[in-house]
Amino acid sequence: MKVLDGLSKRNQISSTFTQVGRVKNVSGITVEVEGLSAPLGARCAIETNNGLVMADVVGFKASLSRLQPLSGVEGINPNSKVSIVTTSSSLPFSEDMLGTVIDPCGNILIGKDCTPDMHLPLTSQPLSISERGEINRVFKTGIKAIDTLTPIGFGQRIGLFAGTGVGKSVTLAMITQFSSADVVVVGLIGERGREVSDFAMNTLSSEARKKSVIVAAPADYSPILRMQGAEAATAIAEHYRDKGLNVLLLIDSVSRYAIAQREVAGSAGEPPTTKGYPPSVFAKLPFLIERAGAAKAGGSITAIYTVLAEGDDLNGVIIDAARGVLDGHVVLSRAIAEKGIYPAIDIPKSISRLAQELLNKDDYSKVLKVKGLFSLLAENHDLVSLGLIEPGKNPELDLALDMKGDLDSLVKQDIGEISNESHLRQTVEAVTKRLSTLRV
Repeated sequence: MKVLDGLSKRNQISSTFTQVGRVKNVSGITVEVEGLSAPLGARCAIETNNGLVMADVVGFKASLSRLQPLSGVEGINPNSKVSIVTTSSSLPFSEDMLGTVIDPCGNILIGKDCTPDMHLPLTSQPLSISERGEINRVFKTGIKAIDTLTPIGFGQRIGLFAGTGVGKSVTLAMITQFSSADVVVVGLIGERGREVSDFAMNTLSSEARKKSVIVAAPADYSPILRMQGAEAATAIAEHYRDKGLNVLLLIDSVSRYAIAQREVAGSAGEPPTTKGYPPSVFAKLPFLIERAGAAKAGGSITAIYTVLAEGDDLNGVIIDAARGVLDGHVVLSRAIAEKGIYPAIDIPKSISRLAQELLNKDDYSKVLKVKGLFSLLAENHDLVSLGLIEPGKNPELDLALDMKGDLDSLVKQDIGEISNESHLRQTVEAVTKRLSTLRV
């Protein structure tokens, strides 16, 4: 597997390692080692007939250390030697990696070769309360519906809630291309390998690719690597934020990050609790998300985390957990996508918790009025479809139906279409002006 190319070369067991344990048991994807005094998160090397196998410490059982290999357990023998390589996991990195696709170990998968010249910690602490800056500037995503009706700020963390096949990847690619970020970091977690290549080489424009780093941990990678894919992407974003840059971090998806953590925790012996997920999932998810944000010293990480809505259910356990930590969410709707409207953003169900702080009082009032018309259309969709709406009974609904084309223009956006802020503002003005005449 290419994920380990170069890793064992960088982490060869040498004579300086005095702490050596032995493999006692192998169960599933977990290796139990005796005689090894290594902390949680330590990276170890297991000697096999086929060379070194890297593994991370994920737990303990009595006097045994529980390790999970980064590749697989094939080739591991009873009494195989195990040595500590490093007591914490880090990502070998170079700023020359902009424009490339890398794996969670820093190996180049797509793009120019370069030599890492630094190591970034995978699990650094989030900014403290005193280190966090205010979120008071609008971050332009380039997506009309978000910028106009669900505005987000530099350093905000939002969720993109979507089922399968509703245009999630294309929406992310458009944000990558049009956003006002200095650097874009994308974490593709648990995707099919073909989708990783397609996103990097076809979905992303060449200009967007130049300012982006993609960390890929496809579905065939071990759960520990899929987890570390999201952590590695966050570590890169932190690096650029600490340099004073405004970073856009896209993690697709935190649902698969949570699934990977469930696999790791389950094989380490942690019992499931909430709907099959162990407690550690609900501890790690907020920790990952809290690492994004704006720094008082300058720089920001504006983060968008996709969350899979299984069966289009917006009340799933991971969606609920993420919703409680995020600063808002954008919902992609299958029903809207089936009407040919892309991005298929469900305006009434999409919320930015910081919209009131980011917009002036007048603009915020207009946004609420326009969103109210979207809600009115959604509530009466079935009645309208059946022709049961009697004109004149509800003037606001009549207006919403009459201006439906204008409302749809605030959402519908072709791939590659640059948002016209002036036109959007004029549309909002026109809608709210007509609405105000009804309420006089």
